[in-house]
Amino acid sequence: MIAYLIVIGLVVVLAIQDMQHRQVSVWLLAVLGAATLWAAYSNHLIWIDMLLNAGYLLFLFALTGLYLLVTRRKPAQMIGKGDIVFLIVLLPLFSFEAFSYWLILSLLVSLIIHGLVQWLIRPKEPSIPLVTYLSLCLMFHLIPTLFESI
Repeated sequence: MIAYLIVIGLVVVLAIQDMQHRQVSVWLLAVLGAATLWAAYSNHLIWIDMLLNAGYLLFLFALTGLYLLVTRRKPAQMIGKGDIVFLIVLLPLFSFEAFSYWLILSLLVSLIIHGLVQWLIRPKEPSIPLVTYLSLCLMFHLIPTLFESI
């Protein structure tokens, strides 16, 4: 349970950092990676799920790369390095099925929230604070886990 609290705390800090500066600390991502491994280990990490999650993420990145190649866009225009590393360090927290659902739902929620923010608050915001939006979705996923372990 302590590991999940640390993960949630780090995710909150990363979300605030991403919202304010549109970048996240490499050191915080490294600490988050260690915390997610600790949380997953204390919850009986299943390595095959982690490998499947990595394969799924790699497949999505390959599709994104193909899209970038076809549209002749630069990767930096689509997704930041911090966003990619953030997704990678979250891999141990999920079973394959849960990660698949969480990622798709979180990306859809991110699009909706960002669309609302653009429409209501900041119409000229060029970048999406993806770590922030994914962090919100992750907290909604992890908070019930905390209560299950009590």
